[in-house]
Amino acid sequence: MTSTLDSVTVLQALRGNRAERPAPRTTDAAHLRAALEDSLYAIDGPQHFFNPLVLRTQELRELPLDFPASHYSLARIRGILMHHALRLLSVGYSFTDPFEDLLSAWRCEVGESDLLEFVDHLDAEDRAKFATEIAAHTAALRHGLGTFGSGWSLRSTVRVANLLCSGAVALRDTIDLSIDTSDDGDCATVLLDITTAPLDENSEKVLRFHALNQTLRTGVTPLRSAVLSTATGEQLVAEVDAALLTQAVADLLEAAERKCRA
Repeated sequence: MTSTLDSVTVLQALRGNRAERPAPRTTDAAHLRAALEDSLYAIDGPQHFFNPLVLRTQELRELPLDFPASHYSLARIRGILMHHALRLLSVGYSFTDPFEDLLSAWRCEVGESDLLEFVDHLDAEDRAKFATEIAAHTAALRHGLGTFGSGWSLRSTVRVANLLCSGAVALRDTIDLSIDTSDDGDCATVLLDITTAPLDENSEKVLRFHALNQTLRTGVTPLRSAVLSTATGEQLVAEVDAALLTQAVADLLEAAERKCRA
């Protein structure tokens, strides 16, 4: 796994050297599913057959985040706006006013919401400060992403659900961007997650969780998985190999035990 700052863009790192890409791996999913189900049955037993144990990225975090309510709302809004920024940048959109452009895109998607109302009721000073913050995150995202290939197939906000243990356990995930960088049959699917916080150990767990869920969902192991921070411009990029998937299983089992004990 590599961590870089301003050396190469995350899209360059995800694409890598096309001449060195391996053939698609299609046998990992069955082994992973078997290993997960054996261990999850031992942890969970049959108690969740009618009320599945749901595991998402937030369950991977050992300690819950502790924010004041207003900070939590602004953090959620910042994350939502950055996901809209990623979607717009992936189709070549050029921002005039990042805050207002992203707010309009969000409003068009959801209509009205409590969080939008929260933004609308910010006083002039707080709104201006938040708009400046959003502009900075958008600039970091644009710089960190780099250029999309003209022939790439992009899917944003990919929602994934994998049922295990006869439906007693549900893995639910949202991958910010899934990219197929080739159509010539080689292993070319790469995954990207963005975060508005600095990278930490949990970022690595999220990166692995995306790779695991994509493998289980499609039956084909992705080539690489990455996380980009719009707070610092840093990126984590990992080759999806057997060691990474094994660690993803360990992360998930640890989260399942923690949630069952709660």
